Amino acid sequence: MRNGRRVEPPSELVYVPYEKVYGLGIDDMLHRVPAIEKIKGAIGWEPKRSLDEILNEVKFRKQRVQAKAMRGLEPGDRVVVTGELGGSAAGLQLSAASAKPTELQLALVRRHLRPAARVGEGGVLAAHGATAMMDVSDGLAIDLARLASASGVGATVVLGDVPVARGATLDDALGGGEDYELLATLPDDAAVDAARTELTEAFGVPLAEIGRIVDGGGLTAVDADGTERPLAPSGWDHFR
Repeated sequence: MRNGRRVEPPSELVYVPYEKVYGLGIDDMLHRVPAIEKIKGAIGWEPKRSLDEILNEVKFRKQRVQAKAMRGLEPGDRVVVTGELGGSAAGLQLSAASAKPTELQLALVRRHLRPAARVGEGGVLAAHGATAMMDVSDGLAIDLARLASASGVGATVVLGDVPVARGATLDDALGGGEDYELLATLPDDAAVDAARTELTEAFGVPLAEIGRIVDGGGLTAVDADGTERPLAPSGWDHFR
């Protein structure tokens, strides 16, 4: 779907064996492959440009977009997350079970196998002034710790406000990962309210405010009684 309309696949599908791609230069390949002319205009292809030039431009554009979107976290920014967390981790555990699953358990396994891509939701958060944003791939705690550390700040997390998926645990939500929900920071309450309203109306996706950005470093958990304690950045560490 694109802009509410179904996008039909191209009428001609082209298979190119990878060994032929390596044997040809990319310019030659684009000239020789049938039907490629139909998509050249769409991708902005200019035969005179080398592959290195194109890759350098893509890299430059990516850096420019990142610089515009990531002004850096500041104390007082609200920490928000879309959807629910922990469902993927719970589904992974259930996928190894031998017993016949319940409907809830099947739903959790589906969350693990087919996570939703929050593409449109990311645009909504950006439009409402998101100061930073990433998906929760390695775990809420470790991803938030990385996000805060990059700006030299810390964050508080109100544990009772973390949206835990039904059938999952708080530990699953904090450290399970692979939920691919969006973790973002917004500048004030008005931005949170506006983003939440639009996400609900446009996508049926909830937005939970789970904490604040603070001076200092590291993560602080806030329990139900208001007690504060250090929160370990649990989750998947690719270098550990």
